[in-house]
Amino acid sequence: MKMMRLTLLCAATALGAVGSPAAALAATVVPPNPVVRPAAAAVVSGRVTDATGRPLPNAQVFIVGTQLRALSTAEGRYTIANVPEGTHTIRAMLIGFAPQARQITVAGQPVTADFTLAAQSVQLEAVVTVGYGTQRRQDLTGAVSSVNVTDVPTNVTANVGQMLEGRVAGAQVTQNNGAPGGGLSIRIRGSNSIAANSEPLYVIDGIPAITGTSSNDPYQNPLSSISPNDIENIEVLKDASSTAIYGARGAAGVVLITTKRGRRGQNNVTLDASYGTMTPSKRIAMLNGRQFAEMANEGRANIGAAPFYTAEQLAAIPNGGDGTNWQDLIFQDSHQQNYNLGFSGGDDATRYLLSGGYFDQGGIVIGSGFRRYSGRVNLERNVSKKFLAGTNLTVSNTLNKIQSSDNSLGSSTVMGSLWFNPADPVFRPDGTYLLNSTVTWPIENPVANTVGLYQQRALFNAIGNGFAEYAFTDALRLRSSLGVTAVFDRFRFFAPRTIPAGAGSQGSASENSGENYNVINENTLNYRHEIAGNALELLGGFTAQKSRGEAVNAANTRFSNDILGVYGLGSGTLPTASTSYNDWALLSWLGRANYNVKDRYLLTVTGRADGSSRFGENNKWGFFPSAALAWRLIDEGFMKNQKVFSDAKIRLSYGVTGNQEIGLYNSLATLSGNNYAFGGTNVIGYATSSAAPNPDLKWETTRQTNLGLDLGWLNNRISASIDAYKSTTRDLLLSVDLPAQSGYSTQLRNVGSVQNTGLELQLNTINLAAENYGWRSSLSAAKNNNKVLALGIANQIPYTGDKGISGQTGGAVMVIKVGEPLSSFYGLRTNGLYQEGDACSLTTKRPTLDCVPGEYRYVDTNADGKIDANDRVILGNGQPDWYGGFTNEINVGPFNMNVFLQGSFGNKILNGPAINTRNVSNLSNQTTDALNRWTPTNTNTNVPRANVNRPRELYDVHVEDGSYIRLQSLSLAYQLPARLIKGAQNARIVVTGQNLKTWTDYTGFDPEVNSFGGDARARGVDLGAYPRARTWNFGFSMVY
Repeated sequence: MKMMRLTLLCAATALGAVGSPAAALAATVVPPNPVVRPAAAAVVSGRVTDATGRPLPNAQVFIVGTQLRALSTAEGRYTIANVPEGTHTIRAMLIGFAPQARQITVAGQPVTADFTLAAQSVQLEAVVTVGYGTQRRQDLTGAVSSVNVTDVPTNVTANVGQMLEGRVAGAQVTQNNGAPGGGLSIRIRGSNSIAANSEPLYVIDGIPAITGTSSNDPYQNPLSSISPNDIENIEVLKDASSTAIYGARGAAGVVLITTKRGRRGQNNVTLDASYGTMTPSKRIAMLNGRQFAEMANEGRANIGAAPFYTAEQLAAIPNGGDGTNWQDLIFQDSHQQNYNLGFSGGDDATRYLLSGGYFDQGGIVIGSGFRRYSGRVNLERNVSKKFLAGTNLTVSNTLNKIQSSDNSLGSSTVMGSLWFNPADPVFRPDGTYLLNSTVTWPIENPVANTVGLYQQRALFNAIGNGFAEYAFTDALRLRSSLGVTAVFDRFRFFAPRTIPAGAGSQGSASENSGENYNVINENTLNYRHEIAGNALELLGGFTAQKSRGEAVNAANTRFSNDILGVYGLGSGTLPTASTSYNDWALLSWLGRANYNVKDRYLLTVTGRADGSSRFGENNKWGFFPSAALAWRLIDEGFMKNQKVFSDAKIRLSYGVTGNQEIGLYNSLATLSGNNYAFGGTNVIGYATSSAAPNPDLKWETTRQTNLGLDLGWLNNRISASIDAYKSTTRDLLLSVDLPAQSGYSTQLRNVGSVQNTGLELQLNTINLAAENYGWRSSLSAAKNNNKVLALGIANQIPYTGDKGISGQTGGAVMVIKVGEPLSSFYGLRTNGLYQEGDACSLTTKRPTLDCVPGEYRYVDTNADGKIDANDRVILGNGQPDWYGGFTNEINVGPFNMNVFLQGSFGNKILNGPAINTRNVSNLSNQTTDALNRWTPTNTNTNVPRANVNRPRELYDVHVEDGSYIRLQSLSLAYQLPARLIKGAQNARIVVTGQNLKTWTDYTGFDPEVNSFGGDARARGVDLGAYPRARTWNFGFSMVY
């Protein structure tokens, strides 16, 4: 502990490269040499414009070799004070423009230096954040993608993860559902695990703070506590060369998030405010009351049974036969608002930022919503010429009002609005809720659950770190940081006796409270040196991380009344309680060497050794190496006279990364509680778990090869990055059955293997750059092919999930199979409908189903003369062939328009609601497709006849094409004249629309759906997901 304190005391901060790319460049490329200010100092000022004379705000202008710098204002003006006498190089840089430098001479008098920057799609000298440091983009040897945060309408973006969607080639971002505060799933280069986590590691301001989850809960959202307004830049590390520095946590990719910083030389107050409306973007056309009743009667008649409804009952259906429109009763219009206030600035010694935010997102389903309060403090100070220290702190408090959706096929509120009998009323004649649907199977009343259910999750999250850096010399720096992540989670649930969710248990209440602490100490030593004009950079480090979590859970049922609601937990008569505790630790040594030969030949070698408490006694430590080479062809002599390319670089990398996200204590023998009866008394004892311990349990290991090509044309107004990769993950953790004589039933072993291969394209263009107008575009596209290579002794493993699927379909509807992708759907294939006179090859027939006119012609796959579960085949999978996004930004004078299209192509969706709503039976209400059902007089159709005996099974008609293109966002902004608001440096108004139009053949609410959350085995499943809203926001931003 004393050594840690000494390290923290003597250490120093990072290169200041934690702000914007421009600020990072200034802090990294420009060594922070001590500034000597003679008495005769002067002011250097000027203006930064583009080739058309348009002012360029936020350009970084600095005196090379000093810490003297400034940012240009909205008018493009800058001022640098206290510039000493002598000849200096002054440099101006701005992302999207080529940097420019010029010589100035200061002799005690003011100096004017103006800059005219040329548009450039990619700024090669810009600095990007990589693991434990920064690099010039032109020096990158690995696959690293950056998110242009200015393209993202942060005023209407609820989740940081959404900022990546469609903007990073190779990062597939799927919003699990449209619920306020709902979760999302991020896959970087595919799913590389079956049962463990395939979500990336999130590093916030240099601290590995959050790991994505493999939970199948679609509401799990590890990034919900971070405000998108706080984000300065995001880098995504994709290949093993980039992620190996994170070792056992790098296999699924790494997302580096850098928050905003104050700017030296200026003090600002920033205000952002927006308010907007939310409306349901789609309703599904369902049968009305009379149509459903007539279809149900017909289904009974087709099997020779009496009708459900008499003529009198049909005539009594309310609202002229329309009955109850359940979607209209649970959906509503709502609102969204976002407010942020920030104070930032600094001088030569100090940078600071203090900000606070409030985000409120209403729900389009009654009783749902999400609210976030957030605050941030970032501070750093040059304590001396060699010592720099600082701190970053983010705190947030979120409240999520949750409606039951996605987590069960049978009790989803949204699902209930589709399935419930439209001929039924909301209330009984006595004014109480009709609890369950009649005629159909017992579907819960969605209105009763929506109005009466109390289900809220409150989350307090703090992510902070203190850091220090000491520069022994300009070439040798020591950095140490101590980071803490603290999460306090409270979930409360109450279902009164008067609604379906609580009626069966006479009221149900529960409260779950948990806290989790994560402490990490990281220490790195960085050395830079030139050898014969070639740059060598060495990094070495040691990290230690400790995590601890506790939880208390209490529940009760059988309440005498509902008066106290969630606060009356103790008034039930069947209480239960449980507690839990967990901890884990990780120790690591890391190193990296970068060698740059003549700015043409680049070499990166990385290695990390991790020791994790999660693994078996015989495999606690793992080593994860990588190497990468890059060749800048453009700088070779034979390329000097060519006119085609303005940039050309080839990259090749290979590396090994690991996955430690396997759950806790899986390698150990564990105990489980058991109830025993002794003399009529119930005694709770402990027995060994049915899972055997495994002291040889080890990491899931991913080996990845990446080949990349970076090209530029027309002075890099057009630039492209193309990457091809192949990764193979071995030693996948799977549960293996054991013989009964072992005393155990299963054991977790490293037996599986999965492969991902893919291609990525990132294309950026500046299409127009003229006086008073401009147009730039950005395209990202990626293709990933996933394949299971091995499953131990098995060739395939059926998978349900289960979430009520097996109860609805009679078995597994997904399968994990060697040679096939994960998330493969498994069911019966059909070949149209039987018609009168059709031949039938089946020898064993199911009554009222097989070979009957108007029924599905099921394919007898194994040709055994009967249709059963053995005829199931793979019907498609939930992984897309291609996915990506397309951004266009157009500027005309003070007006700006940003249009973002995003899409996915070639993936399938298992439409859970359709298992009933397209079954043409009485199991639930049906879509209006049932109006075109087969009858003896309507045979030219693909909709089967009504049949109340038709089983609920997965057919190919329930697996739909999930391809789509979405107009994700459209923003129109106007830059207000500076004279309009006194004292304002910058002010603008903006109107933003989201989810404006979706082109798709999917018949559900939305093709972007993922009801199994982070579960890699069941992507692309729709279990009645909360629909996405269409939003329109009006915003105002101002900088003083």
